Amino acid sequence: MKVDGTDQVNLTNGLCRVSGAVSWSPDNSKILLNCQQGSKNVQRIFLLNADGTNAKNITPFYDGYLKAQSWRK
Repeated sequence: MKVDGTDQVNLTNGLCRVSGAVSWSPDNSKILLNCQQGSKNVQRIFLLNADGTNAKNITPFYDGYLKAQSWRK
């Protein structure tokens, strides 16, 4: 979105029930997104393009609570 709040774009498009921490890649081309899916509060980590396209689930395991909050160089 612009600085004045206009031109907002929904990047997750229903991917998450509740969005969590978000981290931009060092080159600003990708987003790392934590989210909850479904009624059981299942935690997932997604990698997507900065425009919201090409979302990929990169969760390393499927049980437990996790958060990805930064990029590693």
